[in-house]
Amino acid sequence: RTLPVTVLFSDLKGFTALTQQLSKEGRSTDLVQQLNTYLGAMVEVITAHGGTVDKFIGDAVMAVFGSPRSRGVAIEAVQAVRCALAMGERLEQLNQQWQINNIAPLASGIGIASGDAVVGQIGSPQRLDFTVIGDTVNLASRLESLTRVLDAPVLINQRTAELMQPQMGAQNLGKHSIKGMGDVAVFKPN
Repeated sequence: RTLPVTVLFSDLKGFTALTQQLSKEGRSTDLVQQLNTYLGAMVEVITAHGGTVDKFIGDAVMAVFGSPRSRGVAIEAVQAVRCALAMGERLEQLNQQWQINNIAPLASGIGIASGDAVVGQIGSPQRLDFTVIGDTVNLASRLESLTRVLDAPVLINQRTAELMQPQMGAQNLGKHSIKGMGDVAVFKPN
């Protein structure tokens, strides 16, 4: 079925290079421990804001707000953005702890998109996963990638920016070319 949701994509910046470096140094165990600590902390933040972790893709996290249960589309959008900001704060706390222990800091980018998505059990008879698919999911992922280009930790689509009003504001960063979607208005939460 199709439902209005807000999708959050978070990905670590430069993690592939860090993986290669630590693997060469024989520190793969340290890397896995750091990644698991990071992912565990992010899951706690997402859950605390009413989101559902959809999946992990390596060091990326996909979360959904509004499925399987919705508190209302505006509430879900606001909670997703508050979640993203809290994820950044939590990562900063982790980085401070890691710095004390001479562990490399991590940086993340987060993309958020609100809109309709297909929700359901997807996969094969041997393995079904509850997930969401569609343009809203793809846009959230593309916005996350754009965080590197625009040097912004969190980017949101226009629908999310509209739904956040009046609780939160957003800065219009203009239209940007999004692969497979043309020019899309991009916003940064205040």
